[in-house]
Amino acid sequence: MKRELPKLFLMGGILLGVVLLTAILIHGYDRPETAERQRGKTMSPQILRQLLRQSANFCKQKRYLDAERSLKRVLNFDHDNRTAQGMLGNVYLESGRYYDAGNIFRAILARRPRDAAARNNLGVAMIHMQWYEAAIRELLTARALDPYQPGIDLNLSRAYEELGDTEKAARYRSLAQKNVRKLHHPAEKPKTVPAGFPESNHE
Repeated sequence: MKRELPKLFLMGGILLGVVLLTAILIHGYDRPETAERQRGKTMSPQILRQLLRQSANFCKQKRYLDAERSLKRVLNFDHDNRTAQGMLGNVYLESGRYYDAGNIFRAILARRPRDAAARNNLGVAMIHMQWYEAAIRELLTARALDPYQPGIDLNLSRAYEELGDTEKAARYRSLAQKNVRKLHHPAEKPKTVPAGFPESNHE
């Protein structure tokens, strides 16, 4: 009988391990995010659009955590959804998560380096993190891509102001005012088209 005890303990341990492993697998499969990944391959464009509208409404209501959850669901289904990425970056900007916002906009720029809106908002995140010189580099590149957006000039003005360069700050503030006037007069309106997701209010 004593010789059989180690075998019984060994078999009991193996059985217990199998039960625990099965429970873990079942629990993991039942988690909502896992289920969403399973369904993501067949999620319809209509539902994705509905989630984006819901996210936009959450943003307007300043319900940033709800907006983040909704946008992450979209990105879980459609990893490269440009609108959802931009909105999530702006959610992070609005809620003060500047490092996270910067990472989102860098990810966008890795695929679309000529995206002026993403580059502008990366500059905004850098201003908030007091990385003024890096912010100016990004904002100047954004301005070269889209020279008619007054928000970019205002952000440049702010960055130069923080660095103590009042002359350049005044120059870009003046350029922003000129571009605002152009945008409000159809005859002078530039041909460039604004980006397809809500811009940050941090300008």
